[in-house]
Amino acid sequence: MNAGKLDSTIMLLSTDWFLPYWYVIGVGLDEKKKVLFKQGCREIVKQIVSGAKEYWLSNFSDERLQRTYSMLRELIQKCGLERQVTQRILALVGEPGTPHLDEGTEWLLISLTEQLLNNSLEQGRELSPEIKEALAKEWNQGKGSGSEVNLEQLSLASESEWDNYMRGLTPDLPTSLVDYLRSVGVEAKLELLWAVVDAKLTRDQKQELLLWYRRVGRSITGEELVFPLET
Repeated sequence: MNAGKLDSTIMLLSTDWFLPYWYVIGVGLDEKKKVLFKQGCREIVKQIVSGAKEYWLSNFSDERLQRTYSMLRELIQKCGLERQVTQRILALVGEPGTPHLDEGTEWLLISLTEQLLNNSLEQGRELSPEIKEALAKEWNQGKGSGSEVNLEQLSLASESEWDNYMRGLTPDLPTSLVDYLRSVGVEAKLELLWAVVDAKLTRDQKQELLLWYRRVGRSITGEELVFPLET
């Protein structure tokens, strides 16, 4: 279990300043469930630090990490999170066996998608208009990456009691959670893509799109692409 991913995800979702921006990491919940999950994350944070004044002084034993992970799974079940949201959160915390792409493939898929939707890719004409329409609708709605707001400034400016406490856990790195955010931005875009493919397209449309990514990707890299939905 990766302590950095597990703890950072839980700590981030416990904050007040980040509550309106969960879409940045590909987690979509209604407001009531978000607040409930946020409160639950705060209880897990208390278990993580176990009274330590700073996060770096916490217990990082396998036993503690396993208990933290178990508490997260219990919280997910308590809040009744949908399968897609559950999978995204588990991917964020680095659950073993979670489908993963190498960084080069991640960027290739994002680039191909954006070129497809910008009509700047000649091969895009090969795809059915219905597929491009479904992709465009969801991709543009969820395209916000947080770049339109200064998340670092928001994290530092929040005056809530809990957010002050969180900054105090990493006094030498008060923006550590924002740094973590930057590392998962690419994953969030891909999670949105898989969500569209999995939920918005018919079986035939899904196959057509994945074959298109594979064909165009192979023409660029010379290698075969393998997708999370196929693993």
